[in-house]
Amino acid sequence: MKGLEKQSGARSGPDRARPAPQGGRDTPTLGPGAILSVRNLTLRIAATPILDDVSVDLNAGEVLGIVGESGSGKSMTALAIMGLLPKQAHASGQIMLEGRDILPLPDRAKQAIRGQEIAMIFQEPMTALNPLHSIGDQVAETVRLHTRASRAEARARARDVLDRVGLSGPRFPLTKYPHELSGGQRQRVLIAMAIALRPKVLIADEPTTALDVTTQAEVLSLLTRLVEEDGMGLILITHDLAVVANIAQHIAIMEQGRIVEAGKVDTVFARQDHPYTRKLFAASAHQPDRTMARGDTPVLEVRDLVRDYALPRKHLFAKQEHFRAVNGVSFTLRQGENLGLVGESGCGKSTLARAILGLEPVQGGDIHLNGARVTDGMTFAQRRGIGVVFQDPYGSFNPRHKVGRLVAEPFHLLDDPPGRAERRERVADALRDVGLHADDMDKYIHAFSGGQRQRIAIARALVIRPSVIVLDEAVSALDVSIRAQILDLLAELSAIHTLSYLFISHDLSVVRAITDRVLVMKDGEIVEEGATERLFTSPEHRYTRTLLAASPRLPDRGQTDAP
Repeated sequence: MKGLEKQSGARSGPDRARPAPQGGRDTPTLGPGAILSVRNLTLRIAATPILDDVSVDLNAGEVLGIVGESGSGKSMTALAIMGLLPKQAHASGQIMLEGRDILPLPDRAKQAIRGQEIAMIFQEPMTALNPLHSIGDQVAETVRLHTRASRAEARARARDVLDRVGLSGPRFPLTKYPHELSGGQRQRVLIAMAIALRPKVLIADEPTTALDVTTQAEVLSLLTRLVEEDGMGLILITHDLAVVANIAQHIAIMEQGRIVEAGKVDTVFARQDHPYTRKLFAASAHQPDRTMARGDTPVLEVRDLVRDYALPRKHLFAKQEHFRAVNGVSFTLRQGENLGLVGESGCGKSTLARAILGLEPVQGGDIHLNGARVTDGMTFAQRRGIGVVFQDPYGSFNPRHKVGRLVAEPFHLLDDPPGRAERRERVADALRDVGLHADDMDKYIHAFSGGQRQRIAIARALVIRPSVIVLDEAVSALDVSIRAQILDLLAELSAIHTLSYLFISHDLSVVRAITDRVLVMKDGEIVEEGATERLFTSPEHRYTRTLLAASPRLPDRGQTDAP
């Protein structure tokens, strides 16, 4: 692929007119080596327009990044290429795979193509993998579905391909199950399943969203190597412009089902011709306005905290062994301060957070909240002082309850909970504080977008008026524009209510934007701490430097090689 074919003309969708795409004027048309060519793909589901005149090209050995916010049509474009559209979908246009239009093929013919010629890596590996089958069986199943290989031959192929993605035996035998692997290792299993038959086209849909920065860098490096070795084309679907900048040669930016700007990565990044492109770049580099003066009063003090987990006994009479997840951690969070906590998956961040919230016992050390010792458990009155916002807002809510009841849940922590009228008034105030409406309390959670759900989660944390809020990966699943809005909201709420935040994240750009100080955690210990800008510009510990080096960065506009 020399690039993406320019979108031309301002075509009107069934219900709305959109401006003509910009920024694709220098992108050449399909070359002789094209593997995949999508032409004028238009899609609707029932009467709802989804895609409008989408055209992209892909050549062997190249990476195409498709970028846009949630609902822009990225994943539906991928599902159309895979032939996995719902029954109510009606698609027109062409999807040419090596010169053959596969869009009108019957389902049986598309099944033969999936896995063998076009493969896909999905976002959530634990959902995509079968927890009841071993990793060897799941990779071998892909081989047996599309070839006449015997069971032994398929398992031999599974062993080879798992070795290729870095899961070599004997540490990773074919008999291991998904729950025995880390998130990054499970993602490697999905990659192994996808490349088992050496497909011509590989589609990766947000393959690194839930991974920490070092694991993300490893997975992206693996995908790049496989593209080079196998000569396949990779379509990388993501909302992270920095990831695309690091590994893709070409980019297509989608808004409301249409490609609004496309071309070489350097060219698009330098020009940013379309207003939507500029909006995405501005959101990616967004810095909230944080003007509140911070005090010296400690609101949360942690001293020499220890958390041990009992390991399974090797046999009935074996000595009980323990794994130390948190080892002597100490820090102080002051009034109005935002404190970041970063580190790889498994370093102990979330375990530390659960211990602070009183959700797990500790084996040593002290926790003081607003001056009161809460190490051995919090009273109801003390629990009022701390709130929490989790990573997955939908998973943390009961979908059978209306928003009013969901936001009011923390009231049961109070010694004297408010009556019905006052409760509704305080829930309404909390919803207004986060930019929603009071009448939203009478709706169900499924009626809201991902960003709105996270606002509701913040309202639930606010409703009992805490002094500290723990945010555990609270924006990692949000696209860049919604993330910028939530960061602004958090900064505003901190100023209004004098809130202190413990901000846990693997996204270092977010931590840099929202925090005053940062703690770096490795193997259950704090290995470095300091003022945010000092730590990012002059890290002292080798592990901190490793994290920063692994984090993808957007190039400055002046650094791109625009023609």
